[in-house]
Amino acid sequence: IDPCIPKDWKGYTVTRKYRGVTYVIRISNPDGVEHGIRSMTADGQPVSGNLVPIPQEKNTCSVDVVMG
Repeated sequence: IDPCIPKDWKGYTVTRKYRGVTYVIRISNPDGVEHGIRSMTADGQPVSGNLVPIPQEKNTCSVDVVMG
């Protein structure tokens, strides 16, 4: 995940299916930046970097990204 959005956007949500998993990805932009990730979690667990792990034995994944 590598969001690049206008700085006046406060965030958005996207749903994406990939390899049988439905990802609900919420991007928040509290500081009004155009790109960069401050933090990311997948199903409430911190994720290092910008690659979301494919969940085992689940068909949904909730991803929260804070830009910064």
